[in-house]
Amino acid sequence: MAEPDYGRRLREARERAGKSIGEMASLLGLSWEWYNDLESYDEEITDTLSVHQLVLLSKAIGIDLVDFFSDGASKPAESVSLDALAKKINEYLKAHNLTVAEFEEAVGWELANCLTEPRQFMNFNLQGLMDVSRPLGIDWRALLSTDFTDS
Repeated sequence: MAEPDYGRRLREARERAGKSIGEMASLLGLSWEWYNDLESYDEEITDTLSVHQLVLLSKAIGIDLVDFFSDGASKPAESVSLDALAKKINEYLKAHNLTVAEFEEAVGWELANCLTEPRQFMNFNLQGLMDVSRPLGIDWRALLSTDFTDS
């Protein structure tokens, strides 16, 4: 599989938007060096930014997150809201006779608070969304097509 080239595409989008590294770092609450790493190392954007920060980033530089992370692949057929994600996790727990703690152990993320307050998923990074959605059969990119207008 080809490298995603997120860093280069992020830099190009920032430059098209006329934003400096410093402006973007300030907007996201990051150091200049941290933001620069986002444009230098592809995994930084999936591993270090929260969904909330990604939404701020996408609005500031005018990128569609689903398009950005689809890498030319077909997009998810429909969006999945954070409320629907929490509901699907609860259904999965019931269907597989699992406790929340057992599911957390299996996916490697603490998410009990997210089940009662789905907006807490906004604090996850993309790797977290990937890990949590995988056993549910959800394309994690479908979560990015949710309307985050009050983020």
